[in-house]
Amino acid sequence: VISRLQQKAPLQTLILDLRGNPGGLLQQAIKVADLFLKEGDAIVTTRGRTVQPQDDGSGPSSSSFETKYSAQSITASTSSGTYVFHPPLLDPQTKLVVLVNRQTASAAEIVAGAIQDHDRGVIIGEQTFGKGLVQQLQPLGKGVSKIKYTIGKYYTPSGRCIQSKTYQEAGPGAVGTKASQITDDQRKVFYTDAGRSVKDAGGIEPDVPVTAPSAGQLERELERREAFFKFANEWQAEHATDGAELVTSDQAIVSDEVYRSFQRFVREELKGFESPFDKSLDLMQDALKESGYDEAVGDVRNLKQHLSGLLLDEFRRDEKPIRKRVEMAIRSRFAPESTLLAMGLDGDVQVEKALEIAKDEGKYLTLINPPAKGKPEQLSLASQNPTPGPAAQ
Repeated sequence: VISRLQQKAPLQTLILDLRGNPGGLLQQAIKVADLFLKEGDAIVTTRGRTVQPQDDGSGPSSSSFETKYSAQSITASTSSGTYVFHPPLLDPQTKLVVLVNRQTASAAEIVAGAIQDHDRGVIIGEQTFGKGLVQQLQPLGKGVSKIKYTIGKYYTPSGRCIQSKTYQEAGPGAVGTKASQITDDQRKVFYTDAGRSVKDAGGIEPDVPVTAPSAGQLERELERREAFFKFANEWQAEHATDGAELVTSDQAIVSDEVYRSFQRFVREELKGFESPFDKSLDLMQDALKESGYDEAVGDVRNLKQHLSGLLLDEFRRDEKPIRKRVEMAIRSRFAPESTLLAMGLDGDVQVEKALEIAKDEGKYLTLINPPAKGKPEQLSLASQNPTPGPAAQ
């Protein structure tokens, strides 16, 4: 795809969206990083200890390992022959912006970390999940069951491990392990190729933090009750003859009348909306009944009804995101996924920030290659010795 896009001329900007990407295979992460990094650039290092069962039944044996992965030439086979591409596939002059959030994890963090450590692009969004563990599957007996256990950790080119949690034995009388979050004062500082400071043990921190707006209580409740999906089914049934034509037009499907129909549908078909306080109020009702305060039970019931009404008032306050969800649910019945993805990006604050920075070349270059800061000897070591290792403290 990148080759086709830059056949006529280099791309001005490429935005790589890794939001919500939970990762995958290590080799796939390396292939993705190959697209952006120079041949020979470090991508990731794995370090740990392997455990292998012995055939003689004498018990498992263990050995330590360290494997370094770097950008290599890419071989592609087509119907017309085999071709070899030398990294980077993306023109080095093309501005690169990577979007991340809390759901960006594992192999996706390897890609983002390698791009950040080599100052190849700007990372925008939210701090990533922080999964930096190498795991292995071990068969259990002769059946199909397997156990997955940790044998090592991932390290980005600057030498940092992005794992955000540590695990210890649960303690006396307990089974398994106990996870604890690594605190900020326990994190070490490392440096990118250009001398920018980055920290370990907390996922990938964006160069430009941008928090996506969270869904309101009503929107979450509508999603939980599958209201968007069910209403789209009804709309599709009512527009069996003209639905496809309406969706392909330039006009918005969710007009004011359709939005009012959706509200009526919710009130009539999906009764019993729960507010965040309903379960607590139910417990209070039960406690009042047991204690003999029957007169107060009605007051709690009225409060629940009032809170439910306030929840439905969010139809007006959060109209824009709810209307958009209805629109996308209806269009999903007819439109291809590419169209839905484009719709989802409309009004996306993180995408808008990415475009803003990409259009401002001065700001973009300052973010990936800022004026030198910190101790000169630290920056000198970082530029002369790219071997993974923590910064001098």
